[in-house]
Amino acid sequence: MARSYNRSPDGEARRELYNSTQWRAFSKDYLARYPVCELCGEKATITDHAQGHAGDWLARFWVGPFRPVCRSCNSREGHKKYQRSD
Repeated sequence: MARSYNRSPDGEARRELYNSTQWRAFSKDYLARYPVCELCGEKATITDHAQGHAGDWLARFWVGPFRPVCRSCNSREGHKKYQRSD
């Protein structure tokens, strides 16, 4: 399944940021400091933007809050976080 940022009009820019050396280093350091998923208590593997960064996401990309999550919780919560409420 394709990630939601891969299907969005700005998907390439998001992909570049999430794959950048800077983000990978930040995430690795963050997960070393916070190794437990904030939602379920399992091992955290993803540094999540705790609030959706819809709208001007680029300006907010490096701004927290962040939270450590496991892949399962990230998938489940990510769908909720980015759903439209039209």
